[in-house]
Amino acid sequence: MVRPVKKYLETFISEEEMALLETIEKFVEREVIPKRLDLEGGWHRDEKLATETLDDLYAKLVKLGYQKIGVPKEYGGLEISTPLRMALNEELARGDAGFAFYAAKTHSVVGPFVATGNLKKAQEYSEKLIGDDCWTAALAISEPQGGVNVEDPALHGKTIRTRAAKKGDEWIINGHKIWVGPAGPPEIFQREKLKGHLGYSVVATVDPHKGDEGIVVFHVPAETPGLLFSKPVEKMGMCFTDRNCEVWFDNVRVPDELRTGGVEIMRSRITTGRLSLAARCVGVAQAAFEIALEFMKEREIANKPVREHSLFAAQLGEIAAKIEACRAYYLCVAKMFDMPEKYGPKWSDNMLGAASAARLMAGKMVMDVLNRVMEFMGAYGYCFDCQVEKFLRDAKILVQGMGGPQRDALDSIRRFYSFEW
Repeated sequence: MVRPVKKYLETFISEEEMALLETIEKFVEREVIPKRLDLEGGWHRDEKLATETLDDLYAKLVKLGYQKIGVPKEYGGLEISTPLRMALNEELARGDAGFAFYAAKTHSVVGPFVATGNLKKAQEYSEKLIGDDCWTAALAISEPQGGVNVEDPALHGKTIRTRAAKKGDEWIINGHKIWVGPAGPPEIFQREKLKGHLGYSVVATVDPHKGDEGIVVFHVPAETPGLLFSKPVEKMGMCFTDRNCEVWFDNVRVPDELRTGGVEIMRSRITTGRLSLAARCVGVAQAAFEIALEFMKEREIANKPVREHSLFAAQLGEIAAKIEACRAYYLCVAKMFDMPEKYGPKWSDNMLGAASAARLMAGKMVMDVLNRVMEFMGAYGYCFDCQVEKFLRDAKILVQGMGGPQRDALDSIRRFYSFEW
């Protein structure tokens, strides 16, 4: 295992920040890695085991202050740099990608309220997140008719079908979202170690013909009347760490104060989301690499450890180089996030393109690493207990989510020239 101080350059992570990274790394080693398979409910997908494991691990992480990320310092939060935030994503994903997903769900609840000057709501939600109670939240962007078309900057929101209509001091929302997670009736999120669900960040439009100007984003509390949910989608991976459902909005009414912005907020969430996915891809690849190193140390060919034969040593070296390159690039983009006066705000084509390129590169890398590690391990790599097959299933959504590699490639090139459909 490579310690954080050897992985993350001081150019991106300060000495003070390194202390928090090392705390999380130790937490992952001590708590998460031994429970990786339990987060999936074991071989038989035991939902009770998975949920109890998830709640227990998250409660321990909250005690370390992780839920305070994204809350402004003046409200008692843990205001950290973007490089540190992404490196924390990597370290948690090294433990389990689904757990890293889940742990970050609340990090974007308060920011939109601050950005739109709604300090009352920012204070209200901050008070919940800085306490000892554990919360979750979710994002609702994609729609069944066109999926990630909603995210396409060249379409300017014209394909969004979820409508919002202003009536007096409130908005009425009607529409249908997919892949929302974690989602479901609010009572299922009220458990012994989970206080509840804070709600959904919902992307809608007042009129698709208005393009970007018509896009509106709302925070819809989980208990709001008119929210309808499908059963959880049965998936290839992250079966319980990300409870995805379809969500219908049937005359959902929210006060005007819960409008959290427009196209800039939506694109900022997409940009940050893709960069986070890049970091998690690196974390999963690092975890698989560490398993391969240990396995190939113990496994022998002609009375010599496999990893000491030049054929395999060279391949391990190539994997290490790819992981390092992807880590360096996502940290570089994260540093750019914190210098908007020079590189542009998160919603700009430049930053969306840079974050998309980071995920595109890391996504290809992690799938290559996992396939090669499985080949190194032979039939062992194919077994549930050896964990690599779980990495392979979980990593696929890190590559496919929030637009996937084709969307990444298209948005990456928009840094250099713009185009319309």
